[in-house]
Amino acid sequence: MTNDRGVTLTVTIPWVPPSAMLPNAVTSTRTGSRHRRQLRRDAATMLRSAMIPTGVYHFSDPEAERSLFMGPTHCRITVAWGKERTKGATGMVRWRQTCDGDNLLAAMKGLIDAIQDVGLIGNDRDLIHAPVEQVRDPEGRGSTTVDLWQEEVAGR
Repeated sequence: MTNDRGVTLTVTIPWVPPSAMLPNAVTSTRTGSRHRRQLRRDAATMLRSAMIPTGVYHFSDPEAERSLFMGPTHCRITVAWGKERTKGATGMVRWRQTCDGDNLLAAMKGLIDAIQDVGLIGNDRDLIHAPVEQVRDPEGRGSTTVDLWQEEVAGR
């Protein structure tokens, strides 16, 4: 899973999509739009801070000529659902329910845009999406992991 430049990238951010982000959620257009804008900003910040320890700094350089990934890039997103508190007097802790995979991919649009905003990919239309995986976070906190890679190009 390396490209001709030897790049495979995995970034984990401490975030799971709120229910209001899902396409089937019953919210106003204004609320949904606010959530999408906030996700794009927050995801870009989380991606930048998660990338600093890896030593990949050029994506924040406005003079960089290329993105880390150019051309067709595979993308796999894994959501590790955490526990959440329910409303009510009991304040019971329960696992967040998983949701429909295609709705979850649509809810990730802001995250995918943020990946482009920070310069990891040249254009999000070049992403080849794998189905979104959903698992339970053993620690109960919740997180989202993004894996990016390119197939090795023959002859390079």
